[in-house]
Amino acid sequence: MEILMASVTSGPGPQKGQTWRSSDDFGTTAAPSNTQSLRWEIDPTSNPNYDNIQFDVAEDISGSDKTVITGVMSGNRTAFVRYDKLYIGDVRGAGGKNFLVLVKTVTPD
Repeated sequence: MEILMASVTSGPGPQKGQTWRSSDDFGTTAAPSNTQSLRWEIDPTSNPNYDNIQFDVAEDISGSDKTVITGVMSGNRTAFVRYDKLYIGDVRGAGGKNFLVLVKTVTPD
């Protein structure tokens, strides 16, 4: 079963004043305890290049942030990470346009 955990808009490159970060924070701490993985979808209506976009995900922490997931593309499943403050960065292939990412938890049926 999949449950929408977060939706976040990412820019095609770093936000103003940033070198890597391209989205605001989102979290996965409210995910069910039996969550097995995360599924990432890029809304195809948000960017015509949705199937070519690739990005990484980092945890927003004091000091140097930690990259926790790399090489995410629309439709990918990744290991489940439970963090309060995650964000998208190092975007590739967005064609200069913003895009909407839907983050879903995957649990047993």
